[in-house]
Amino acid sequence: MTHGFLDSVVKEIANVKSLQEINGIIAEKAISSKVDNEIIEEISDEVKGIYKNFLKGGRPAIMPGSGLTYHPDEKVYFDHIDSLNISITKPTFYIDQIAKFIVTTKASKFFNTNAMIYCYIDDKCSYSFTPIYMNGRIQYDCAARLLKAGSHQIQFRYFKNNNIAAISNIVTFEILDEKCPNTSKNSKEKELDLKIQIVEGQELICNISKNINSGSICAMVCLESDLMSSEIYGFSSSADAIKSTQVKIIKPIVLFCLFLGNNYDEIEKIDQKNELVLSFIKTFLSSST
Repeated sequence: MTHGFLDSVVKEIANVKSLQEINGIIAEKAISSKVDNEIIEEISDEVKGIYKNFLKGGRPAIMPGSGLTYHPDEKVYFDHIDSLNISITKPTFYIDQIAKFIVTTKASKFFNTNAMIYCYIDDKCSYSFTPIYMNGRIQYDCAARLLKAGSHQIQFRYFKNNNIAAISNIVTFEILDEKCPNTSKNSKEKELDLKIQIVEGQELICNISKNINSGSICAMVCLESDLMSSEIYGFSSSADAIKSTQVKIIKPIVLFCLFLGNNYDEIEKIDQKNELVLSFIKTFLSSST
């Protein structure tokens, strides 16, 4: 009796026209909305070529809708300095390299330029460093040959009205008494390995993973999500329309995130990254129609 009852229920449900249509839509999207692997490989090759030129020339290629200017947190920079913090690019430098140190001040570029901040090496004032002033921070560069080989400690002190107003942390670094290994143009250039993967279930629309040592970059793009459906495709779009849009936006999305570099990578909140990418996609699609 139970088996017969279930058969009757299944038969009745199968005859509901709206459910048949919904089932057909789901099946159609599951089959035809995926972007072909061959297309992804072609797009990956195109992106790799463009990005290699960008790395060599230092400027991105001009793309429709890529004129957006983005400021990660719209930071407010102060007209005073409360603290100094040193961050170092690396702990050791060869004798023929430039030693670089970043001092975070959180003050405006104008204030940083006029502030009396002095560098101390091993507790002695040093005038060998050249400051590069920016909003929120100052970069100090020094030819390593001007410093003695060996281990050193660096600290920065901010003076106001002839009194010490702020003192940075102390960072230890080392100058090696040897030249940097040969990196001339005669050595074989490492090939850039860039791949694009279309993934599902990822919160980020575009996640850029970089391996500096191996020179590989993987861009994981999630094109199927409620966010993309509501903001880009529209819930009523056909599978063909969705696929067409996906093929159109993969390359611009990846290039946009790559060109932003650290401005994209250093955004911590997923929502902020997605909002940025969505804004770009909308601008790109509107300019390409």
